[in-house]
Amino acid sequence: MRFGIRSLLVAVVVFALVAMGSSAYLQIREAKRQMDTFNNFRVVGMALEQHNATFDRLPDPTYFDDNTSDPLYSWRYRILPYYGSYKR
Repeated sequence: MRFGIRSLLVAVVVFALVAMGSSAYLQIREAKRQMDTFNNFRVVGMALEQHNATFDRLPDPTYFDDNTSDPLYSWRYRILPYYGSYKR
């Protein structure tokens, strides 16, 4: 009987430690995800600023083919040369 209670107590303590550890891990993981998202937006913003400094305007939303009026590429394509210079 005494051995069963001790085992149960050890299991509860281990479970509590694992639960607290996984909670802290999830909070750290969420903070890292938020920081990565913020950094990605920062890099896109800096690439847009560099494009603006080069051409004195922001890129158009979409570029179209003059003959067929089909979209060729978007603003994301236009900032790629500037995006790489800030990516770490």
